[in-house]
Amino acid sequence: MGGGVDRLRFGEGVQTELLRGFKSERKLSEHALAELFGVSRRTLRDWLNATYLLPAGVFTKICELNPAFAKYNAFIECLLPQGWGKRKGGVNRVKKFVDLQAHYAFLRTQKDLSRQLRSSSIKRLQNDRNSLLDQLVSEGIDLYAVLATCLLTDGSLVRIGKSLNRISFSTNDEILRSFMYALLSRLSLFLPSVHFTKKRNYLVRVTDEGLAAKLLRLSPAYVTSPGKIDSIKDYLSRPQPTVSFLSNADEATKKWCARFAFTTDGCISVSKSGKPELAFACYHPYLPREWQNVFASLDIRSNVSQTKNSWCGYSGTRTRDLASIEKFAEMGGFIPGVKISGKSKRFKGMEKNALLQKVVNGQGRI
Repeated sequence: MGGGVDRLRFGEGVQTELLRGFKSERKLSEHALAELFGVSRRTLRDWLNATYLLPAGVFTKICELNPAFAKYNAFIECLLPQGWGKRKGGVNRVKKFVDLQAHYAFLRTQKDLSRQLRSSSIKRLQNDRNSLLDQLVSEGIDLYAVLATCLLTDGSLVRIGKSLNRISFSTNDEILRSFMYALLSRLSLFLPSVHFTKKRNYLVRVTDEGLAAKLLRLSPAYVTSPGKIDSIKDYLSRPQPTVSFLSNADEATKKWCARFAFTTDGCISVSKSGKPELAFACYHPYLPREWQNVFASLDIRSNVSQTKNSWCGYSGTRTRDLASIEKFAEMGGFIPGVKISGKSKRFKGMEKNALLQKVVNGQGRI
């Protein structure tokens, strides 16, 4: 949101007064305010100090969240084209690139993706509708349980600083990105931001202490493996993630959570000899057994998988029981439209449910 847009020049000191007033009114830390605007803390500080001129879109967003701040329209001196108020530099960094044209092409791709997001979901803010979320709401599904499930598979809830918790979800699938953006928009007081990882995945995240507190009541932790500076002993000495909250969930919620779990961290595969397998990846000493129990309560019988390549010796669950695979298909299978990732050389790009139906229909070798 910080670059590539028109910028506003306010009267002297007005920009700082505007941002500090909004920060105070919303009772936000700098971290939380930067998250709300989808920028780094450094960029936010440059706006606060008026080193950067404020993008017009940020001012519009402030007025949407609190119309009282529209009074600052009277202090706008002029609208300046993109690039004004930005720090100059980058020359030394550019010299390091061997293939400069390839680097510029990558930057153009990132800008195109950002522009698409702004023109679709981000620009619509909380008014963005999502048919999958609408379906869950109409069925009375526990949305907090669904969010917790997604965070325990392809997401995270981690503490930043001394008192803030950041909720994040990473995916390369547009359907899951759109759903998670809509889900966080519904459950959080703040607007989620969308970033891109180094692997060019979507990263949807929000910092919201109220929402984090509700999620931590479901599971005391969401970190499923030791960090870079953690020993296994230190990691296991802390509260561990759990899906035990699903034991108290109604059956409809439990089914949807299982479907999301298999969609985000699971797969359907068929060997060259024609044997199908429904697998769920989970590298943790306790969680695979908990997931096995959740799946069993839905008549999906599976075994806990062990491997020497895991930090804990476990890699998740798997089943080749055709009746269990058929049961998963009866529940609705994977989230509709989600495709098989590039990890599968044979089925990359095929919809997960399409392959699931081939298995259920008994088409043998695929």
